[in-house]
Amino acid sequence: LLAVGRLHPVKGFDLLIDAMKIVISKYPNTILYIIGEERYEVGYKSRLIDQINKNLLANNIFLLG
Repeated sequence: LLAVGRLHPVKGFDLLIDAMKIVISKYPNTILYIIGEERYEVGYKSRLIDQINKNLLANNIFLLG
């Protein structure tokens, strides 16, 4: 799967990561690539990375920039 957009809370990438937990529980080989730059919300990318790691999704979700 692919999601593209600037890394900002209004884009809902945190909600997408939560939804991916459900998808990955049923389809463990699913991969999500998130492509986007952090411009206006400094620290949001770090929060997304923390959320990915906390939910043990680092092998399925990748932030490519």
